[in-house]
Amino acid sequence: MLVTHEVAGSRPVTPAIRSHVYEYFYDRFLCCDDDHVSGMILSNLQAPFRLIALKRVNSTNDEIKHAIITRDACHALIVLAEEQVTGRGRRGCSWVSTIGNLHCSFLLYQSLKFGLISQLAIVMALTVRDALAELVPTAEFQIKWPNDILCNKCKISGILLEQEFDFVIVGIGINIIHAPKQRFYPTTCLRDIGSNVSIIDVLFTLCKYVDIWYERWCKDGFSSIHQYYMRHIIGGSMIVKITDKMIFDGIFSGIDDDGALLIDSINGSRKKISTGDVFI
Repeated sequence: MLVTHEVAGSRPVTPAIRSHVYEYFYDRFLCCDDDHVSGMILSNLQAPFRLIALKRVNSTNDEIKHAIITRDACHALIVLAEEQVTGRGRRGCSWVSTIGNLHCSFLLYQSLKFGLISQLAIVMALTVRDALAELVPTAEFQIKWPNDILCNKCKISGILLEQEFDFVIVGIGINIIHAPKQRFYPTTCLRDIGSNVSIIDVLFTLCKYVDIWYERWCKDGFSSIHQYYMRHIIGGSMIVKITDKMIFDGIFSGIDDDGALLIDSINGSRKKISTGDVFI
């Protein structure tokens, strides 16, 4: 099962609590005056996940940050929203959060040393890729470094990690029935590739693979997932934009032990890149 932790100042995830924290909606959002959803018990969401479903928020990552500040946060908390007003992706890009798609954030207690958050980005990329592959086994899902998920060369999911004290907030967006256009990448959605899965289907499958990959990483380290990630990453020629004035092109060579991208330039030199946007 997923590694659990007690966090000073927060509600510990204990067996006594776990049996009472399955808060969700079934097929519609039941709104209170403050836009929070009336809790419903859904026993097949496995422990230790605690789910809070909201109707309309600025950002699910921001909702979790608020829960941390008010000491109402715990490891394996999930915030799910029907709609985000100011959803965002990596490097300050906006994320269009259309109703009917999945917008959620996971809270993981992980006091990370510098560099390890790049490893966790890889872990979460595998989580989303494998969840989608299980839901739509006829489709091929690939990873564009570090953690964009593509299907038929079109983006279907994005992931944003933000560190907050001893927590990492993992924001995940998955296009289920809509494929909002993006500036730099073509997009697709699960419906476009022939799937009729629901938000609930996707969320439960995500929980399954968060459990698998996060536990493996915590227990066995990054080396235990490195080769599997390499099987699903898109390689070949690529351009990496770090800033408007710092752009590299070359051939994909791999990732290092921290999850950084390695590319070989035409002059034979190798460049290590820890952050940037990849164009293939």
